Amino acid sequence: MDVDTYQVEFLQAHNWMPWKRRMLARLRDLELEQHVLKGAKPPELANPTNPTAKELKAVEEWNKRDSKAIARIVLSLSDAEMVHVYGAETASQMWEQLTSVKEPHTPLGNLTARRALYQTADKAGFDMIKHITNLRQLREEVIIRGGTVSEEEFSTILIVSLPDSWDAFTSTFLSGNSWPKLSSQKIAEVLIKQAQCRKDFETLFNGQASK
Repeated sequence: MDVDTYQVEFLQAHNWMPWKRRMLARLRDLELEQHVLKGAKPPELANPTNPTAKELKAVEEWNKRDSKAIARIVLSLSDAEMVHVYGAETASQMWEQLTSVKEPHTPLGNLTARRALYQTADKAGFDMIKHITNLRQLREEVIIRGGTVSEEEFSTILIVSLPDSWDAFTSTFLSGNSWPKLSSQKIAEVLIKQAQCRKDFETLFNGQASK
């Protein structure tokens, strides 16, 4: 018996990539992932007019598990996103319809995703971890739309997208000879560590100032 103990955030207009990762992980853990593969269909009958009991059993089991996959998908869609799966009769068809809407491989879609990546700016209440997570999601959006974002390019974006208050740090960081050789993951780790140091210093300073 499949036991589903996970809660996946509803699919909204803005959260396709994290929703997709969580949903695939959920289906994989329930051994239902194969039902969302493109072209997934029930086992074929050697003789459709005279199927064997074993073949009918296999088809019945496939349909049962496909229904479970459909239920998981439908129950994780917001009302607004439900329109994208209308007419689909299998989990594979549902997934394909969602993907065609959320991952359009068109020049305009690629341009829109790339613009969002480059125009990510400082916002009130800047949080480094959320900022880096957002950039990674936007990078993935570019890639799934047929574009490319190299490691070097993404590393540069990580640095130049920081608020003005980080100018002193980035100037020092960029003056170093080793930073171009660092991976985007390593740069992200450096930025998160520096952000935590700033937060700790502000907490300490505010604590002393209040005495």
